[in-house]
Amino acid sequence: MRFSCIFLTAFLLNGCSGAVVTPRPTPRPVLQHAYVDGPVLGFQLPLSAASVAAFQIAASNGVSDCVDSQGRLFVPDSRRSTNVFTQPISASSTPAFTLNSIVFADLNLDCAVDPVGNLYVTAAFSAGLFSGAVLSVFPVPVQAGSVDKFVNSVESCAKPDCFGTAYLTTDTAGDVFENPAGPNPCQIFELSPLASGNKQLAAFGDPTSCGGMKIGPDGNLYVSAGASINVYFPPFHDGQAKNRVIPMPFPGLGKMDFDANHNLIGVVSTNGGGFVLYLIPPPYTNVAFTVPVAERADSIAITQ
Repeated sequence: MRFSCIFLTAFLLNGCSGAVVTPRPTPRPVLQHAYVDGPVLGFQLPLSAASVAAFQIAASNGVSDCVDSQGRLFVPDSRRSTNVFTQPISASSTPAFTLNSIVFADLNLDCAVDPVGNLYVTAAFSAGLFSGAVLSVFPVPVQAGSVDKFVNSVESCAKPDCFGTAYLTTDTAGDVFENPAGPNPCQIFELSPLASGNKQLAAFGDPTSCGGMKIGPDGNLYVSAGASINVYFPPFHDGQAKNRVIPMPFPGLGKMDFDANHNLIGVVSTNGGGFVLYLIPPPYTNVAFTVPVAERADSIAITQ
């Protein structure tokens, strides 16, 4: 009887308090797209072996692509311009604005956006007997009329030793990773954030690690290396060798990114000359499946 009274009293007190208990909503799945560049193709995620491109942006043809926290898509072209697309992105999207670089170079190579929103772009140059690549940055706020400033010469050497390739990525602290292929192919440089002067912090890498790069959700650095993906564990330091290797079915140096489920998705050319997307689920040991890409594919960036 005492127990019943206590229960009834508690019930009446709660009932009279006016408190309303609202059921917790079921989390909604994150709708993401993987934007694959030459002509930009949009693949809806999650990716499956049966996936096909949902659309192609007619007003796009770039050499790379990258995204910022707002979901904006940056597409450097083969000259020195970068087209910027804002959400929602569809087949009929046109650039919201175009960034034009003032740092001397001939053609864009790659791009990456740090957590603050600074846009980094690498570009190749050729001047007389020398060629190479430079790194520049469009500081925040990145908007119509923004101009870039020189960061460093990623590589510079006598022709034909330089290949003019420099891949980029950034980590959650804002450090920048650049990966030139020549004159000493496949060395990775870690730079401090823009606010700290983009000073070199480390130089490392296996001689085969000369392709697209991405920091994973585990904090490791994943680097395309032809027949494999080389993995480097932080903290990164001078002379560091690869810590792990993921075998690849096709040799290639394309870019990669991670989706909301932490799957690694990359793009690579096949032995037959075509292009495919590949997916490697955690714990990142083997390719689960590949998806043919109808157009030339050089890069991938994942956002909403």
